[in-house]
Amino acid sequence: MQAGSPGEQESPEGPHGAILEVENNTSLDVRIFLLRAGMPMRLGTVTGMATATFELKPDLIDHDVRFYADPIGGWRRTITDMVAVKPGQIVALHLDNMMRSYRLSVW
Repeated sequence: MQAGSPGEQESPEGPHGAILEVENNTSLDVRIFLLRAGMPMRLGTVTGMATATFELKPDLIDHDVRFYADPIGGWRRTITDMVAVKPGQIVALHLDNMMRSYRLSVW
């Protein structure tokens, strides 16, 4: 693909999503979901003791959302409080080492 080809460039005025950055401080891999109107939408998996970034498309963030972290092989799950995410924002979700608490930041 060459830059400038018709139909292949994204308009700078077009809708942009947001970014979710998840820091997983547990030894288990964790599946990450976005909950919108109670329906889970899988975003991906974060390896144990690692950080991963996910794109949140504009149609996913047009309402208040929650994030759901489900450890693979573990029993303690985390569901965040409701948060408003706007296009262009960065959301940081930090999971503690026992999944007893989390820290959620939006900027």
